[in-house]
Amino acid sequence: MRPKVVTVTTWLMAFSSLLTYSALYRRPYPRDVLLGMYVILTVLVVLSYFVLWFYWHGKNWARILILLASLVCFYNLSLLTSAKSGIERSMLVGDATLAAFLVYWLNTSEAKAFFKRGSTLKT
Repeated sequence: MRPKVVTVTTWLMAFSSLLTYSALYRRPYPRDVLLGMYVILTVLVVLSYFVLWFYWHGKNWARILILLASLVCFYNLSLLTSAKSGIERSMLVGDATLAAFLVYWLNTSEAKAFFKRGSTLKT
């Protein structure tokens, strides 16, 4: 049985991935640079959804990648002072808050047991 926390955090991380597009919305980059950034960001969002799919299905390697991504969220807090908008600041703080919860919860015995069992999804 999938813990409810896995479902909720999957949705929160999926929403957060989409919210990253708002960080580029009002940036004064040249059009070609902005287009390249959107392409790279889209590839990263698609990859994050790939990992989230397997996280939701209880794959331990996805759990480990989520833990590593959480560390990146903590590092991203250093960008807080250079954030251009309230949306960016909120996004950075929200991501770090979710990351702190995930670092705690993904190391509990309940989470480890779920991800150790995996799921019926074959990879």
